[in-house]
Amino acid sequence: MAAKTLNIEVGKRVVKICVSEKKGKGYAISESFTFPTPDGCVLDGQVISEVTLGDKLMGELSNRDIKATDVYFSIASSKIATREVTMPAVKDDQIKSIVETNASDYLPIDTSKYALDAILLERTEEECRVLVIAVPNVIIESYIALADYTGLVIQALDFSGNSQFQVLRSIGGDGVNMYVNVDTDSSSVTFVEDGQLLLQRFLPIGGDEMIVRYMGLKSMEDSEYISALGAISETADDIAPTVHAQRKKTSDEDEHDNGEAVVEEDASEYGVHSDDEDEDDGAAEVEEEDADSGDNSAMWGIRGDDTPTYEREENPFPELDDSLTRIVGGIIRSVDFFQGSKYTEKNIEKIVITGSCGHLRGLKTRIFESIGADTYWLEEIKDIKSLANSIDDISIYINCLGARVAPLNLLPADYVARTGKKKSGGINGDNFGIVAIAICAIIALALSGWLIGNNLVKKSKLDKVNAQIDQLAYAEKEYQDYVIYKAGDTELQSFVDGHITRNAEAKDFLEEMEAKMPSDINVLTANFTNEGVSLNVNVPGFEEAANVIRQCRSFESINVIDVSSISRTVAGENGGGNASFSLNCRYKIEETTTQAPETTATEETPAA
Repeated sequence: MAAKTLNIEVGKRVVKICVSEKKGKGYAISESFTFPTPDGCVLDGQVISEVTLGDKLMGELSNRDIKATDVYFSIASSKIATREVTMPAVKDDQIKSIVETNASDYLPIDTSKYALDAILLERTEEECRVLVIAVPNVIIESYIALADYTGLVIQALDFSGNSQFQVLRSIGGDGVNMYVNVDTDSSSVTFVEDGQLLLQRFLPIGGDEMIVRYMGLKSMEDSEYISALGAISETADDIAPTVHAQRKKTSDEDEHDNGEAVVEEDASEYGVHSDDEDEDDGAAEVEEEDADSGDNSAMWGIRGDDTPTYEREENPFPELDDSLTRIVGGIIRSVDFFQGSKYTEKNIEKIVITGSCGHLRGLKTRIFESIGADTYWLEEIKDIKSLANSIDDISIYINCLGARVAPLNLLPADYVARTGKKKSGGINGDNFGIVAIAICAIIALALSGWLIGNNLVKKSKLDKVNAQIDQLAYAEKEYQDYVIYKAGDTELQSFVDGHITRNAEAKDFLEEMEAKMPSDINVLTANFTNEGVSLNVNVPGFEEAANVIRQCRSFESINVIDVSSISRTVAGENGGGNASFSLNCRYKIEETTTQAPETTATEETPAA
């Protein structure tokens, strides 16, 4: 029987855990659950209190009689630095050494304080496109401390962006697929085409703001965080009972069918509603009603023809709408960035929403209305049925499972040596050190005998080699001179690139903004580059939006303006609300010196 392992993602608000095992060429999830993170134990991906969190983790595992000790962690943090780079075509096993050698050129960080690895994105005959990832050592050490305290053995530490990509890349479809992962602490937007990662962006906003505000409105306690998430999620009252009923039916009827893993857990463990006593009755009713069909489509509102539905219902929580607007605004800006980069010619064919907050009420409809591409929840995708035993809430555990598929190599060498992770051939942590020492001793004796017998021959060859080294000593100086020249050239180019700025144009733009823009405009974000300015704005309505766009087109400091689709939020029975949209403005291209005399001549002709 395949060994079971823990797959864990530790967030500031929620800890997600699933138990996976190898099934043929893939993996099956046998158990999965979430629980609220103890207050103050995690900060931006770093475990602050391994004792408090460790005690809670061991208690949750013990309550479910989970005895697996090998663990894969998926880490999400704004402190993790990433950079896409291009390098000459080399073998896969050489990429990491090149990244480590040139890390200071790729990322503006102190590389001694980070663990480095890379993901190969694309390879051609001439070059490799690689995503360089740097994770702070302090974060890695915090997870090692947590594992040591709980008696777990870390098999791999993975970056959440890689975890997502490794799972989602297998989903088929023509054109560009856009995956929106919305969790409590943060969100991410990933663009994939034919299994290749085109772009991945991370947003420092998730569902936490909406959840906390809802808890305040309902006077809920901190311990009810997961219940609050369920309350503001679509079909929140139906998800967990249906999950419980379907899984219990599978346990009774199909325990050994096709060797698939069986899940029998209380529905409340899935982080979608509160633990009310009447939920068991609801589960029984669903089980009785759907026992014959085994159809889970009602749980997610999926239509039989696999066509996504976008039914705009009256928002039962209008007080939370501005929080949802900020989440959608960040997603729209990611799309604008993608389409404004080198992928201008590519169109987004499909949007797939995942994450523990992926079912927030109104999120799916708002994304569809703002971007225009067919929008699905992950559970609506056919290809997901073969993933991880097809558990009903698989989108919650994408990062957990992905950490086992193809994780990064971030573990320190001393930890790997100390834990003695299992090797092929039956050598494990209990006897690996003894066997290794014995093998080294045998090799050392054999080499010693061979060297003694051939000492004279080797000494003669060594003298010849030393003589050749002396003859080629000048080459070392030539190489060092080249290295110094190359470094100076790189620094000079960086200096030149870093000092080509458009400060004057930015100043003119701001002055025109102050002079021409209406007072009711609310600029949420402004991003200034050498090419132009990107704004995310909010105004009371469509008429004001038209006025802002009209005024912006009259600016003398810019000559190109792109406007994203305008999303409208209605508040109250009497109308009102606001409109949100993005403006991408480009500075005017400076006239060349050859054009100046022609302009002067044209202006003087009427005077003559």
